[in-house]
Amino acid sequence: SFPATYVGSTSSLTVTITNGSSTTQTPSFAGGAPNDPTTFGGSQNCAGVALNPGGTCEFTYTFEPATAGDHTSSTTIGIDGDNFSITMSGHADFPLSVAPTDVSFPDTAVGNTSSIAVVVTNVSPTALTPNYAGGAPTDPTNFGGSQNCAGVSLAGGESCQFTYTFTPSAPGPWSTSTTIDVDGEDFAISLHGTGVDDSNTTTT
Repeated sequence: SFPATYVGSTSSLTVTITNGSSTTQTPSFAGGAPNDPTTFGGSQNCAGVALNPGGTCEFTYTFEPATAGDHTSSTTIGIDGDNFSITMSGHADFPLSVAPTDVSFPDTAVGNTSSIAVVVTNVSPTALTPNYAGGAPTDPTNFGGSQNCAGVSLAGGESCQFTYTFTPSAPGPWSTSTTIDVDGEDFAISLHGTGVDDSNTTTT
């Protein structure tokens, strides 16, 4: 069972083969490769190795998730004709956070503009240069957007932002939405605000 691992990073665990007898053994090995070679990998230093009593060698397995979520695989290590079933599991976390996803603008006078930033943060310890797609509001009349993220390398803990604006064209509630795609992961963003009429009218 691998520890939680960020997408694009690698964790490793070893399966140890131990000679529990009182004589030197040079076992024959077969199999051992994970059934899911995309997410899990493996290597070993056992083939052809003479193991003294109590001696060990290892099959080292890696967890290299390309997508977030739970992943599982299995394999079988054959040792001198005996089969040992190995199960593997790990949870992958997406290394970038996007917040807020519900963007609520303050009441804004018709013709004026309010702005709020949606921040993309690298929560992993590894520097990343994400790819982005989308992000434009579906209502370009009352809402706008810009960003400083494209092509930017983010060290662990660093961030960039999509800045959204609300410029109501008339009084009343307005809402729209968009989707920011970050390295293939979609983040749905809702935007809403109320336009108010601040014109001063004097009646005599």
